[in-house]
Amino acid sequence: MTKVLNLFLVLFAAFVVFAGCTKNEVIDPQAQMSATVDVNGWNAKTINDGILSTVGGTEVLTLTGAGADGSLIILAVKPEVGTYPLSDPLSTTLLTYQKLTNTFTSKGCLLTASGNIEITSIDKEKKLVSGKFSGRVCNTSGISINITNGVLNNFKYR
Repeated sequence: MTKVLNLFLVLFAAFVVFAGCTKNEVIDPQAQMSATVDVNGWNAKTINDGILSTVGGTEVLTLTGAGADGSLIILAVKPEVGTYPLSDPLSTTLLTYQKLTNTFTSKGCLLTASGNIEITSIDKEKKLVSGKFSGRVCNTSGISINITNGVLNNFKYR
């Protein structure tokens, strides 16, 4: 099931339109998606509507933002108010950071996964979700990145 979700997320990310490059951004509190990636501010410059789908009989909301440098942050989470830990290897909750050919995921950290995705509000009529996220993500070589101060502000989904 995790392989199917990861494949879905990578394919979805391939359709995101990338913007120009900048460095060392300041987090924009009004951005639909923002975070600190290691020590650098990151703001989504391109947002595609989130996608609500069913994976293995479970509803999953996938939210993707592309930074000005072409990097992606992808979240997969249950579409309900609550806090969802990234450390549960059997859940569909996932935090991914992708830059160029490097992909870092919360599932890649195996036993050292940490962090969570918190949905603070969801308007199922207007299809808007808000929340917070943070966590440690790892690539297949064991290199890790910390994503902190992650925020979703009225992120639209379909």
